[in-house]
Amino acid sequence: MRIKLIITLLVLVSLFMVSCDRFEKPTKNEVEEIDYNLIVTDFFVDFSATAKLITATNTADFMGFFHDNYLYDGKTKQDIADMINAVFLVNEPRFINVELISNDELSIEWNLLITTTNDTVVETMNFVDRLIEEEGIYTLYGNQVDADNEDKLMAFAEIMTATWCINCPAVEAAMHDYLYSNPENFFYLEYHTQDDIAGQHEFFDNFYRVTSAPTTILQGQDIFVGNSLIDTYEGILDNYKALDAQLKLSNLVQTTGTENYQANLDIEKLITEEFDTNNLKLRWAFYEEESAFNNYIGQPCRHVVLTEGYYNIELTDLDTTFPISIDYPRDIPEDMGIVFWLQTAGDTHDDTSFVHAWIKQDVRSK
Repeated sequence: MRIKLIITLLVLVSLFMVSCDRFEKPTKNEVEEIDYNLIVTDFFVDFSATAKLITATNTADFMGFFHDNYLYDGKTKQDIADMINAVFLVNEPRFINVELISNDELSIEWNLLITTTNDTVVETMNFVDRLIEEEGIYTLYGNQVDADNEDKLMAFAEIMTATWCINCPAVEAAMHDYLYSNPENFFYLEYHTQDDIAGQHEFFDNFYRVTSAPTTILQGQDIFVGNSLIDTYEGILDNYKALDAQLKLSNLVQTTGTENYQANLDIEKLITEEFDTNNLKLRWAFYEEESAFNNYIGQPCRHVVLTEGYYNIELTDLDTTFPISIDYPRDIPEDMGIVFWLQTAGDTHDDTSFVHAWIKQDVRSK
């Protein structure tokens, strides 16, 4: 009898422990809330205080706010330090101040101000920058744009994903993180399937013929099903960015006050040799910057395609201004954008299906 009682008690204790463990595990919607505004504000309080202490012989503390790999429009951390040092070479006193203009999470805009003794501003330098965190320490990282990459290929990715997909958040995070590090020369889109925010993307479905989420397409070329090779994405995209661009999109100018989206877009050929325009398309997609719907682990869905389509431009003079007229989506979110990209795209995907250039714009709707 005693043995039976002990066994019964042990079973009850084990069940209780399992039950407690079950309730302690986080659910897919339990995501740590990060107060980005507080992080940025605290950073600039310290950044500003340190800037005011800069002297001609001491810039080290100030430069400690910049990441060692800082790069902004070709300027490295050392270039910034040299610029600061040069400020104090003039005969009259100079002072350094910094001010935060705005932030979107850790993406920030700030000014570096050079003033005289009476607080007269003699020069203002504007930075559209971002903070990066390593081991709990935040530093400025720049926009990672080199001075000589104006005519380099801009990387591009498309993802098939869904809010119900357990393996999709890892792919989405990889794309979002890469965009954070390369905001000027990378962009990606999310094509949702069989969920509440699935858009209209008939061409994407018919062209790539992907049926499994997640599926990732890099530069229109490399197709990855699942999330097992996420670690390779960064290297592949870096390799694409190192290539010389053959085509360029620029001067996207929208006409306001119209019932549909109307704009003009310049297409430019950057190479002197002939370019094969066979199956060349100007693809486009309206997208929502950040959806009210979350993915499987509770993170916001971003760059969600609303509608998409294309212009067949294989017979178009590539050095031209191209007129655009597209119907708006039925429902227009406040943070809607549009992206255009040039891609060699026949009826279905093959090894010639390459994305040559892209350009995006916030949409000023009717």
